[in-house]
Amino acid sequence: MKKLILLLTTTTLLLADQIPQVDLGYYTVTNKGTGHVLDVFYNNKVDGGPVCQTKFSGRDTQKWLVVPIVDEPGHFRFMAKSSGHALDVLYDNKIHGGPVCQAHLSSRDTQKWLLVAIADEPGHFYIKSKSSGLHLDPFHGNDVNGGPVAQAKANEGESQKWRLQLVEQIEVAKGCYQVISKKTGKALDVFYSNKTPGGPICQAKPTKRAAQQWLISPVEGEPGYFHLKSKVSGLRLDPFRGNKINGGPVSQERPNKMNSQKWLIVPVPDEKGYFRLYCKNSGNSLGIFAGNDVDGGPVCHDRPNHTDGQKWSLKLLGKE
Repeated sequence: MKKLILLLTTTTLLLADQIPQVDLGYYTVTNKGTGHVLDVFYNNKVDGGPVCQTKFSGRDTQKWLVVPIVDEPGHFRFMAKSSGHALDVLYDNKIHGGPVCQAHLSSRDTQKWLLVAIADEPGHFYIKSKSSGLHLDPFHGNDVNGGPVAQAKANEGESQKWRLQLVEQIEVAKGCYQVISKKTGKALDVFYSNKTPGGPICQAKPTKRAAQQWLISPVEGEPGYFHLKSKVSGLRLDPFRGNKINGGPVSQERPNKMNSQKWLIVPVPDEKGYFRLYCKNSGNSLGIFAGNDVDGGPVCHDRPNHTDGQKWSLKLLGKE
């Protein structure tokens, strides 16, 4: 088994003698000032619904999948296991004391949070909104069980310090897989089993053909990223000519060291067995082009969203 390890490489997060490391998995996010844990208020699943702080309980509402934004080093999304929604700044407000919420996954900056390591306090971070520049903070520093969480101007107070504790690690085995779309039930396929560099990738009814078999292996020296190599062609999954276009085509290319062939595989919270695949080069998510259901229809990479067209199951055919 190979662990997916996410390494924060931005110099913003460097300590004097170390680089913070975050394993891919579900975390509790505990406030140092209050001792309470970031929580989804009353287990709601509302788009725009409130988040709060509560006493530790171990419920899924207190477990957050910490997902790196692959083309923005140091920035992460926090996704609630209970709802699948991402921690968000409500209505993109930039108000000191303004509310935060949970919302459907999107590519907005309101869902991007910078982890700033705190010197001499291992495991503690300031969590800073990219959209507002404000820090995650219990509203007016309240310590109420169930009290609201907001964003506030940086003050280095205890209420702005958060400890991330891993509670559920995620592991992925190196092996041969069939990659199946949740939306269509069709499998990622090499169009007409072609062996051409730059040849198209599509979706097709699941079969036992080698064109639907993908060898998934970790990228050496870059923990957290994987290559997907077609068994039929020996070529790797890659946006066509390394494009960064939202909705751009996906193809297969000769193996190389480019970031366009590196994919981060992340589970979909609240949907066991499903994953999103993010391209390191573009930051986009592998998906079904325009939601088509055509046998042989195109796949693409597009801005991350909450639709089933960007969710895939990985059927292990054999380990290596």
